[in-house]
Amino acid sequence: MYKYVKSILDFVFALIGFILLSPVFLLVVILIRIDSPGKAVFRQERTGKDGKPFLMYKFRSMLSTEVEFDKEHPVINDDNVNLTKVGRFIRKVKLDEAIQLLNIIRGEMSFIGPRPLKLEYLAEYKEWEKIKLKVRPGLGGLAQIKGNGHLEICERNYYDMKYATEMAFFKDIVIFFKTILVVLKGEKSFVEHVDKEILSILNGEDVKAKDQLE
Repeated sequence: MYKYVKSILDFVFALIGFILLSPVFLLVVILIRIDSPGKAVFRQERTGKDGKPFLMYKFRSMLSTEVEFDKEHPVINDDNVNLTKVGRFIRKVKLDEAIQLLNIIRGEMSFIGPRPLKLEYLAEYKEWEKIKLKVRPGLGGLAQIKGNGHLEICERNYYDMKYATEMAFFKDIVIFFKTILVVLKGEKSFVEHVDKEILSILNGEDVKAKDQLE
């Protein structure tokens, strides 16, 4: 039942948020174009609910959007030489992803949910990791308040799987407010690594582990 209410809330608040933030978005576009050549907003194909691809919007924070990702640590570090001056700032305050309100309005994303990764990761997912695809990807999620870029990909997927199996209204509220704290204090202050034994069980006995953890 909650997932249907969540879809309505997502649409309403995303529409309101986009209208209110439109002047900020316009300023970000201008600053990006002044800081470096290229489009201010780009679209990138990501994996959505049920594994269906969609085009995710993002404010450009790098000189080049063609970046070779580390598959164990897919989040770009703040000291990456490819980042622009404006890019470092908008990434720090999460403004680079705020334009994804458009994806929420389009019904492709939610405010809270697993972050959508690039399509090439999908072929490498184990069965337990695919559980995250049962819900719409989000602007922020459980993995993002547990360390995000300081976690390995399997840890992020564990938290994404955990969110997908335990999604609830009050848990979304907690994630929302903790996300604000993460923006203010930085991800490093909230790192919670996943127990290696849990990951070992999941990677070795998918079905059994799923039953144990649900």
